[in-house]
Amino acid sequence: MKRVLQGLILVLLTSLSFSIIYYLYGLPMEAIAYSFVLCAFLTIVVLLLYSLHYYKSYFQIRKINQGTEELYLLSKSLPAPLDELETQYQDLVLNLMTSHQKCITDGDLKLSELTDYYTLWVHQVKTPISALGLLFQTEPDTEKSRGMKLELFKIEQYVEMALHIMRIESATSDWRLSPCSLESLCGGAVKKYRSLFIEKKIKLNFEVQPITVVSDEKWATVVLEQLISNGLKYTPNGEIRIYNKANSPHILYIEDTGIGIHAEDLPRIFEKGFTGYNGRLDKRATGIGLYLT
Repeated sequence: MKRVLQGLILVLLTSLSFSIIYYLYGLPMEAIAYSFVLCAFLTIVVLLLYSLHYYKSYFQIRKINQGTEELYLLSKSLPAPLDELETQYQDLVLNLMTSHQKCITDGDLKLSELTDYYTLWVHQVKTPISALGLLFQTEPDTEKSRGMKLELFKIEQYVEMALHIMRIESATSDWRLSPCSLESLCGGAVKKYRSLFIEKKIKLNFEVQPITVVSDEKWATVVLEQLISNGLKYTPNGEIRIYNKANSPHILYIEDTGIGIHAEDLPRIFEKGFTGYNGRLDKRATGIGLYLT
């Protein structure tokens, strides 16, 4: 609209200038008024045509901004430029879009290659882990062998966590909702960590009522395992209690007598990589477990 106002002012000044010149030359007032009205009429027509083009272009660009146009469609849907300056601006926009899409494509390709590599690595490393587990079964039950089995269990858990992290972006496509026993879900997760309970001498208070819930058994187990793992990690002594209440049996509680979480850290505990105050004390904390949960 700034151009419209500038054009209007220019035309008015031009008309006024010619009117003064005509008057000084002694032309009749009717001729001066006629020429002024004619100029004003032509100016209004031009301004109307320009305004129509302006608002048409405005709504086209607004529609493009609200959508997600592909580069080819964007080049076809941009309004026709009025002058060379608008042409250069449109070329600049299309060049920026081309560079942006190239960056996205290159980034997606690199991420896909990296994901494929780590997925392959996780599946390959499971073989020696399973082989070590079988070898340990033939070893005598000594304090040293129990310690080695425990460390092997931790390695296996970290490998599984890496696999879950890679799957989490497409987890919704992997959901399979079905009726599950809440007691069995919790029992299976606890059984997996029984060696850690024994090693750390942590008491388990298990009071889960046998009710049925609708969930995805695999991913629900992942959530429970991460919570129990965190409880064991940050509970030097005492107990972990897993229970539900009679008046609200579908709400599961997992409590421990560990070091707890600082109040200022609570809003961010599910952020990826956030370790909080306790995580800084424990240099091995990754901030991945609760993010995965």
